[in-house]
Amino acid sequence: MVAAAFLLVLHMSAADLGESPGLHRIVVSSDQWHSAVAIPTGSGTFEEWGYASRIWYFEHSRGLVPLVKTLLWFDGPGVIERVQDGQVLYQRSTQQPAYGWEFDVTQEQLDALRTFIHQSFENQLERWDGARSFYPAVRPYHVFHTCHHWLAHALRRAGIPVRAWVCMLPEGLWLELDRVSARPRIVGKAP
Repeated sequence: MVAAAFLLVLHMSAADLGESPGLHRIVVSSDQWHSAVAIPTGSGTFEEWGYASRIWYFEHSRGLVPLVKTLLWFDGPGVIERVQDGQVLYQRSTQQPAYGWEFDVTQEQLDALRTFIHQSFENQLERWDGARSFYPAVRPYHVFHTCHHWLAHALRRAGIPVRAWVCMLPEGLWLELDRVSARPRIVGKAP
């Protein structure tokens, strides 16, 4: 009986430290403007993937006309952004509030997530600037298919039951992630 209790305490301690045998930790981040999923690389950095409007994030076109064009142009170009960094979006965002959620996934779920990500873009690098790479997205960007929707679909493909239709605004995504996460939301701080 004592041995069983001791083993239970050891198991709980390992789980508290984030050590889950056979599982991989992914980090989902979201701020007021953008959402992404990060996969640890094993070298202290993250490979973070997000979906964005080419007009707004890639071409840096700002103002009312580009905003309306970005949201209401139903075949507007999208891009998949890959960031290699030691911090995830919620840790480096200047658009506060920013939040993070951690999920432990199996190898099969991680493979499904990576497959969804890679099927989301054309296999040609459009631009690379240091830690950021941009690829042309397969699907267009518009008000009914934003980074929040893309992320919800990616997580759902990985077996995390996020409902994309709730994720029109970042707050909808945040509520969905709170609903499905076993861990509390992490609050980011402005850099």
